[in-house]
Amino acid sequence: MGFDRTALSEIDWQSLFHAYGPATEVPSLIERLAIPGSGAVNDELLWSMLHQGSRYDSTVAALPFLIDIALDPNTSDRVVLLEFIRFSAMSFSGDRLDWRAQRELQRTASERGCWDAVTQRHDELRVLLTDPDSGVAASSLVLLSWTGDDHFNTREGIDVGLRSGDWRTRLTAYLATTVLGHPPGMEFMAEPAEPDRFGWAVAALRFDEGRCPPTAIDEICLAIEQDQTQLNEAAFFSGDEPEHVAKMALREVPHELRPHASKTLLRIMDSGWVQGSQALEVYLALWLGEPATSKAERVTVEEHGALEALPPRIGTWDLRRRGGRQPLNELSAYGLPDSPERLEAWLHSRR
Repeated sequence: MGFDRTALSEIDWQSLFHAYGPATEVPSLIERLAIPGSGAVNDELLWSMLHQGSRYDSTVAALPFLIDIALDPNTSDRVVLLEFIRFSAMSFSGDRLDWRAQRELQRTASERGCWDAVTQRHDELRVLLTDPDSGVAASSLVLLSWTGDDHFNTREGIDVGLRSGDWRTRLTAYLATTVLGHPPGMEFMAEPAEPDRFGWAVAALRFDEGRCPPTAIDEICLAIEQDQTQLNEAAFFSGDEPEHVAKMALREVPHELRPHASKTLLRIMDSGWVQGSQALEVYLALWLGEPATSKAERVTVEEHGALEALPPRIGTWDLRRRGGRQPLNELSAYGLPDSPERLEAWLHSRR
């Protein structure tokens, strides 16, 4: 098993670019990645093809070879390499726990080229779902689900993951089924004990409709409120940082649970701007929907009531810790006044 060295040598790498210039050294990097124990997966040159989530023409050209190397069981650090491949396909995950939303975010030629380079290899990548290395199996499930592979084998991989004795694998499976939009079996929707609760809560909020318990909301909010050391250790298995997964999930809180979610988010805002700014972002999305600067002109009575709860809380934040009294961009994204004082005056003028 391995990659096609002849095909690698036929590419004009000098004409391709990464974050720091021409991609002339990429072929030698790919060669080293195929050598067990080389440590090349940590090479700055590899990540220069994915600098801060940006994709380049060199990333598109390199992906077929990187996938070949990841498929080789003799390759070292396959979990990290699979994460690189997934991140190359989708970069940062946007605002919705839905693989279609990830595809829509790929707009440039390099972004769509990377997405296509991965999805065209789904058939081969599914082999990794049964890899004896549980980390490789979980990482491949993340890659396949977040890039929309709805194949029977992927669904079977989710079912196997939900029955796993490893909580990280169960977390992977809960989030994979959520991203693909397939509800898990009813036996998996019962409220579990720690540390399974985060993945279960995200799935319950997405699929349990009117039966979603308020405790699921509380569990998801914990990922914003507290240092989630344990969840962060499993970040490779979730497709994104836990707090961002939480923010995406909370956008789908049903109307009847909004008061409960709002109460929890407002309590987090009381703790200060570090966690509070993330809670503010979710709170605004919960009540006002997607950011739009025209939204302030169309605020309903119910939404106005929700906004009334904000000034007393964000007014206590020490915004100097944000580098001075910067405007609250979370508010201005909706066309709302961007400081606690101006927001309070604006709300008062519309009573």
